[in-house]
Amino acid sequence: MASKAACGFAKRPTYKHWVSSGSLQLIEARRSTPGDCEFDHKRRMSRKEIGQSLRKDREAWWSKRANELETAAASVNYRKLFQLIRATGSKKSGVSETICEEDGMPITNIHRRLGRWSEFFEGEFN
Repeated sequence: MASKAACGFAKRPTYKHWVSSGSLQLIEARRSTPGDCEFDHKRRMSRKEIGQSLRKDREAWWSKRANELETAAASVNYRKLFQLIRATGSKKSGVSETICEEDGMPITNIHRRLGRWSEFFEGEFN
């Protein structure tokens, strides 16, 4: 009991936003299938069904997104179009690299940061 209070419970994985409830039910059904060897065929078939369902869900999401993009482009709504493109694309990393002076102090000024990069590359290539 104390270990559960200290460590907590393992969280279920979060799924992509395009995964349908039908696919989630298939995943839960496969998860509840016993691990015995007599259920190998059932697990194999459910894995195949899950893959097909997820592919169908992903394709439906992409076609819906493409229709939204086409509608925004056709209505000359560039703000909406670029918002959809930005939301569809990969996410930028929120981590900024820390660049330090030669003495180890971090540089916060952008102009000094660029100058430090030029110093670094001059030292590398000379």
